[in-house]
Amino acid sequence: MNQYMLKLCLPRGISIGPNELREATAKVLNGQENCHRFFHYDENGKPLNEKPAYRFVGGKGFVGFVSERSEEDIKELMYPVLQAIQTPKLFSMLNGLMPKVQILQFEKKAFVTQEPKVYLVSRCIDKKDHRKALGEEGRLTVLFKSMLAQAIKEGVLTTLPDDQDLQLQFASVRDLGLETQFQNKNKKWMHMMHAQFIANIDLQGIWQMGGMTSRGHGLISKQNNKGVFQSCL
Repeated sequence: MNQYMLKLCLPRGISIGPNELREATAKVLNGQENCHRFFHYDENGKPLNEKPAYRFVGGKGFVGFVSERSEEDIKELMYPVLQAIQTPKLFSMLNGLMPKVQILQFEKKAFVTQEPKVYLVSRCIDKKDHRKALGEEGRLTVLFKSMLAQAIKEGVLTTLPDDQDLQLQFASVRDLGLETQFQNKNKKWMHMMHAQFIANIDLQGIWQMGGMTSRGHGLISKQNNKGVFQSCL
């Protein structure tokens, strides 16, 4: 599966959350025709009941937008995003410095490995209250396997690795909780978790697990040879 990304490389020491960029871009595009799809809404303003093909993402040193449809989406959204980062709130966060802009194309891949890889998942959302009895590690295991099952539908994986081959283990789990307000003004308390984990699988590309991925939640980073967690590009 091809992925296309508009990546803003942030100046050292500066952090902008993906949802902050998403909200600022939505304000720039407010009222424009057919822009709803970039924010995971239908033409009536209702959330789409499917995996988001368009997502705002961010990690250490970068923030941006990903499309799993077409490079034309990146070209269409580039100017609104550049306008968004020049709005007073984001421009002040950048200390008046413009980020370096990159347009990237890469392939989303996954390979079962003999040796474990170490990962970090940040701000992973579980919307399902009935999974409370599973505990944090149980919730994350369900969400990770659901992500792999979706990858099979996308043609990224051919089969779901069994537990013995995958050797998935979560550690250092923190449940932060999250209260969010939707367009209909309803508020809901959801579980938001950070965690490290190991698994015998090599993830390449942009991978996210859990809910609200269009807002940048659940981004997975991989530990490199120097012990630093970086995006899986």
